[in-house]
Amino acid sequence: MAIGIIYITHIIIDQIKVMLNKAYPKYVLFFYFLDQFTHLVIITACAFYVGHLTPQHLTGGALDLYSSQTFVTYLLILVLSTYFYDVSRYFIRRQYEKPFMRDTKTMIKNAMIVTVAFGVYWVAY
Repeated sequence: MAIGIIYITHIIIDQIKVMLNKAYPKYVLFFYFLDQFTHLVIITACAFYVGHLTPQHLTGGALDLYSSQTFVTYLLILVLSTYFYDVSRYFIRRQYEKPFMRDTKTMIKNAMIVTVAFGVYWVAY
């Protein structure tokens, strides 16, 4: 159900963004960030809803990860610091007509920083 909600709202939000970009081309970057923020709010809401469910076929460590709000938060921050960073960088550079190259090194570095930070948190607590 959560995947269906994310899928349908993603299509609707993106269509609204395209219409707004055409109507107000001066605000493309603003609409991009609003679009991303809205997607993340919906994904977060669905993730925390699903995180409270306990499927019967999961046990032990898999069930712990599935229902862990800390793990879900880690995944969300991981997406923010890697993919969201790179796509945002693309949209900002596009405004200034600079060529775009995927910044894989920074994405990997960001993923490592987030993973180490959450690893320290999990070990400490």
